[in-house]
Amino acid sequence: MNNADGVYLSEYDVVVVGGGNAGFSAAHAARERGASVLLIEKGEEPEAGGNSFYTAGAFRVAHDGLAALAPYFDEQTTAKVVDSVLDPYSAEEFEADL
Repeated sequence: MNNADGVYLSEYDVVVVGGGNAGFSAAHAARERGASVLLIEKGEEPEAGGNSFYTAGAFRVAHDGLAALAPYFDEQTTAKVVDSVLDPYSAEEFEADL
């Protein structure tokens, strides 16, 4: 179907605005559940990924230090962080930073 400007219009179950981590996660989750999805991103292709472009996909999470996170590491990551120091980051600190 075309609108008055001749632009092709289509119907989608879900429209996601923004192609950062949250947008891609929402689009992926909706598609996995069978929805037709349109993801709209205004950023240029070299900067795709929202803030992930600047953080290499890293994100903050409250934790009790490196030892508390270790069960979530694969063998390769465990080998890389053996000499690392990661102080705890409490929920209170995380909330204050937000």
